Amino acid sequence: MSAAEPDDHLAGLIHGLSNLGLRLARVGRDDEVLAPTMEAVELLDQNPPLGPGNDVESLAESLAWLGWWLRRHGHRKEARAATRAAKELRRKTDA
Repeated sequence: MSAAEPDDHLAGLIHGLSNLGLRLARVGRDDEVLAPTMEAVELLDQNPPLGPGNDVESLAESLAWLGWWLRRHGHRKEARAATRAAKELRRKTDA
């Protein structure tokens, strides 16, 4: 196992958690969306390396949409965190 592999798995976990949040929102399981979304945001706050093999633009788009969804469903603080994470990811891809 190489030293880079744990970071690769962490990036995959972040993508998976945001995708889970999206899917739960889209099928109307509203009470289950918050947990995976916020776990993804918290992992991103640890600033893991998201290398070129990861679709950072899609992750940013997912988090932006989830931020909108959370705000719409009364989770303002969490919505700000998801939106901030999306903006940070977009800033990194623009650099």
